Amino acid sequence: MDFGTIRSNLESGTKYMDSADVYKDVQYIWNNCYKYNNKGDYIVDLMKRVKKNFMKYWVAASLYTEQSRKTIGKQTLSRSVKTPF
Repeated sequence: MDFGTIRSNLESGTKYMDSADVYKDVQYIWNNCYKYNNKGDYIVDLMKRVKKNFMKYWVAASLYTEQSRKTIGKQTLSRSVKTPF
């Protein structure tokens, strides 16, 4: 997975149903960078800077994040639990 592939998938409109799907693929890029490179390598340092800026704009746009998933899960759980009162 790479950003070119994500871009192509976004342009084709066939793979991603929502921002969560895009976010998963972007996270896959970050994870692979950590997995296949060594700490301190230039590419890892570059990826950290790209990730920081990406997340800044992603969050500012109010798109899906792991944190929003947890919040949504808690809201769903709280709505589905019936109180005895």
